[in-house]
Amino acid sequence: AATYRRIVHNEILETLNQRNGSRSLGSRYQYKQIFYFHYSDGAKMVTVGGLVYDEGLSPHVEKCAFENLPFVRTSDDPYLIEVPNLTYREIRHLDSQLPVDDYKVLQAPDIPETDLKKYGQVYRYFPTFAEADM
Repeated sequence: AATYRRIVHNEILETLNQRNGSRSLGSRYQYKQIFYFHYSDGAKMVTVGGLVYDEGLSPHVEKCAFENLPFVRTSDDPYLIEVPNLTYREIRHLDSQLPVDDYKVLQAPDIPETDLKKYGQVYRYFPTFAEADM
């Protein structure tokens, strides 16, 4: 995963260097990594991404205060997403009780505490799916 992140990061920087060659100071492109996730849903996965912006917008980017979010990673230190082992039915049941300040108040006697804790940490960002026949 670290090698893949380094390849992506270096490719972005190299491309920006090429594009910035003819641009004047103050209008060059900058890159800021925002996320670097490690997770596993059967296979080990890595996701990395960020923001490409005109350097004149730097004050606005800084005002976003991305670093204040607990999952933001601007370096080569990944955020590990621990995926809970839950069924969609269990997820819907837990979602009906959220948000809460402490996952221990969730009513789910058949779900292990470790999975409750993991889901409590990621539920806001957990993907939602819907199936529809047309």
